[in-house]
This record gives sequence, structure tokens and C-alpha cells, in this order.
Amino acid sequence: MRKWWIAWCATLMLTGCSTFADYYAASRLVNEMNPLVQQDAAYLSLMKQFQHLQQQQNQLEDALTGTNKPNVKKAIAVLNLIDRQSHLMQQAAKINQRAWEKLPEIKRLAADIDRKEPRAWARKVTTLWDTRLKLRIQAVNLIQRLLQQEKAYFAQLQQGKRPVQGPDSTLSDRYEQLTQQLNDQTMAFNQAWTTFNYLTTAKPVASRKSQ
Repeated sequence: MRKWWIAWCATLMLTGCSTFADYYAASRLVNEMNPLVQQDAAYLSLMKQFQHLQQQQNQLEDALTGTNKPNVKKAIAVLNLIDRQSHLMQQAAKINQRAWEKLPEIKRLAADIDRKEPRAWARKVTTLWDTRLKLRIQAVNLIQRLLQQEKAYFAQLQQGKRPVQGPDSTLSDRYEQLTQQLNDQTMAFNQAWTTFNYLTTAKPVASRKSQ
């Protein structure tokens, strides 16, 4: 933290920051945003684990639904995978909730910056973060709904029944749309965050993957 403070002060002297209040708001914003950005790694890890389990589930589903008589053991295996995915989504929801609770504070700090260029980038960062976070929340909620439907469906297969109706396929389609929107928003956010971070700390940030 102290090394960052010194680097920012050096940049401050070179660029001529107008007021101490400006400096304080910008530094607070970076301090508040950094943990949120770092939590993205944990969120991405959860989503990758979810996708891996989804692949396993799809393979089991193909073998399960391709027979006339439901396979109880395979149905149980699918239900176990669904439970593991649900647990991952609960963790993802908690990360999103913590970020959501911080949103009013980072917006306020961005609004407190007076200098034109850093203020513009700060507002762009917080606006993109807001939009992206809302998409993430929608995606997790949608996945949880889909998992509930899948659990009900495969629970019937486990009992040896053949359900008349399966999970709503439109939820999967909507999730794919959200994923694309998230990728686009993440690219835009990464660019804005890199620029704002450099303006305030004179340090580049490591590139981050999409989602």
C-alpha cells in the first residue's frame, strides 16, 4: 500500500493534481475498486468450474436420455453434478452481492473527482462496472433457475419416471446471450480500468480475461 502511495504522489507532482480532495477521491476509488477487480479472478474460477461440470453433465445426459428406460445410477450422478453447480453459483452470488454493496460508494468517489480527464475515465469505469455487474447477477440468477428445473427433471428420472416436459430451453439461450454481453462489457471495462489506473498510479495493470 505504501509503495502505491509513493508512486501516486510522484505522479501527482509530475501532472499537477489540482486539489487534495481530488487526489483523495481518486486514490480512494482505486483502493475501493482494486479488491473488486481482484475478486473477478475468484468469480471467473467459479464460472470455469461450472462450465467443466456442465460438460460432464451433458455427457451423462446424452447417455441417460438416449435410452427408453431411465438409468437410475446415471440420474443420481447428474443430480450430484447439479448440486455441485448450485454450490458454485451460491458462491458466485455472494461475490456479486459484495460488489453490489460497494457500488454506491465507488460511484460517489468517481463523482467527487474534479479534474476533467480522470473524472471522465472514473465515471466510465464505474458505469461499465455497474452494467457488467448487473449482467453477472442476471446470469447467476438465470443459472440457478435452470439448475432448479434440471434438478426437478432428473429427480423424476431417478424415480424411474419419464418427465413429460424438460427444463425451459429458452433459459439456456438467454444465458448464452448474457455471456456474450458480459464478454463485450468486460473488454470495455478492462480498457477503461487500465487507463484510469494508469492516470492515477502511473502503473499498468495486468490484462484480465473476459466473462
